[in-house]
Amino acid sequence: MVENIVVFTGAGASRPLGYPTTTEFFAKDLVSEVAENPVQKDVLRKAASYLNLKAPHVDVEAILQLLDPFERFFNEKSGQFMLKHLSPSQDIKAVIPLLHNIRRRVFNIYSKPPDEAEVKNLYKPLFDLLDVKNNRILLFTTNYDRVPDVLIKHYNNEGITVWDGFNKFGEWDPSGYQEKSGLYVYRLHGCLSWVRDSNTIKNTHVYKPIENRLDYHLVLYPGYKGNPLKEDEPFSYSHKILSETLRKVRLIVVIGFSFRDDAINNAFKEAIKTNVFYITPKLEEIKSLKEILGTCVVHPSEPSKFEDRTWLQHLKNLINSI
Repeated sequence: MVENIVVFTGAGASRPLGYPTTTEFFAKDLVSEVAENPVQKDVLRKAASYLNLKAPHVDVEAILQLLDPFERFFNEKSGQFMLKHLSPSQDIKAVIPLLHNIRRRVFNIYSKPPDEAEVKNLYKPLFDLLDVKNNRILLFTTNYDRVPDVLIKHYNNEGITVWDGFNKFGEWDPSGYQEKSGLYVYRLHGCLSWVRDSNTIKNTHVYKPIENRLDYHLVLYPGYKGNPLKEDEPFSYSHKILSETLRKVRLIVVIGFSFRDDAINNAFKEAIKTNVFYITPKLEEIKSLKEILGTCVVHPSEPSKFEDRTWLQHLKNLINSI
């Protein structure tokens, strides 16, 4: 009998492959990567200070949550009136260019191709244990990077059914999510290669930003706090399937996710009465997760990193016990 098993990955799962987490996004220097002039630097420093964030641990998610509403306001009629006729300060005028620079840095960092051998070395032991050949593995991820592409390529070459929502022409097609064994990828926050082409959503497999049209890409940037069920279908469909699936499966493997996304947190909260959760993040993440999900959290006595395979034996024992 084919069993559904959920693997849920956040930024921490890609960290062993060289991709930074949101608190590592700005590296050691808060301003050099994104601020083009002294005014932008001043805005960024003021935002970090207001949020009580200090380099090198300035969280890009918190920064974008604070600054994103400015762009939405200035795109509306009242905001345009303020910009053109009320002479707002230099600081305010610098916010939108600064936001665009941060998003370009998102592309610069997460569009880099990972080492395929390292991706396989990281994920294959887990998927072998979960028996991807005979079970249905649903990989939900909030990451924008190319890691799922590498996994799809590898398992497709192995003759295992794979699907990420897009057909061979790059067109959105959820009909490929079949009820049989294989690897099925759901990108909850989109992908850097997704674009909106007229009324069509496509996966171009091109990981380059379209200058002056960053809104052309279908990505929920760090700090997004909207309702994904009201977004384009790849987002709404994936979140719908996540909510439905969490209520049905026995085992959920969560790796490197900090649980700061309200929509995802709510999906997990609704499912806790019927599921076993297996978590492998750092100790402080386990603590915050238990506050959200309660006693159904299972983890090793010594918290592990994804790249440390010692936790796989603990997972094996858990699988045998449920």
